[in-house]
Amino acid sequence: MIAARELREQQDEYVAESQKKSIRSEIRQQRSQLIRELEALKQEWRDNREVTVEGITKKLQFKKWLEVTGKKNDYLSMDTQRSAMTEALNEVTDGFMIDTQHPPDLRESIRNAAFAAKPLEAVDFSLLPHSDDSVTFHLTRPEETPCPSDFGSNSEVVMPSSPPCLPDYESPPQSSLPSVPSTPCPSQHQIQYRESLRDLI
Repeated sequence: MIAARELREQQDEYVAESQKKSIRSEIRQQRSQLIRELEALKQEWRDNREVTVEGITKKLQFKKWLEVTGKKNDYLSMDTQRSAMTEALNEVTDGFMIDTQHPPDLRESIRNAAFAAKPLEAVDFSLLPHSDDSVTFHLTRPEETPCPSDFGSNSEVVMPSSPPCLPDYESPPQSSLPSVPSTPCPSQHQIQYRESLRDLI
């Protein structure tokens, strides 16, 4: 019996939700049609904004153009319908409220817990409406398990050190290689001077 009643309620909710969606879809289509008609009026004004009034051709603003052409009432009617449909589509029907006020007993418990060593454990959460007392808070830090290590606590790890750098005066002498003496080439004026002496002799 209970299952049948629940099924009927679910069916009624489904039908009501489907009707809401259908109505919103129809409103949305009508609103789109009105927007197209309003835009068509504005396009007509852009194409024919020059109107002869009392023998004088003037470029009229949109509002004045509607008055002169007698289309003001049509435009206002369509614009009013469009605004009403927009409000209907933006209206939230399935709203809900959240009560943020705490019961007096709970406020008193929170006030007293502020001076306790562990405030969260001192608060009586069972005073909350629809509270779940099965939730527990573990505020103590668990004991840390020492990580296994390959080295003992007293063992020392000896790292190999690189050889010390020798000071500049202790650096090994560079190997001396026999050098070939270089003979400078005589300059051009020396050659000419020797040739002149040879001619004189």
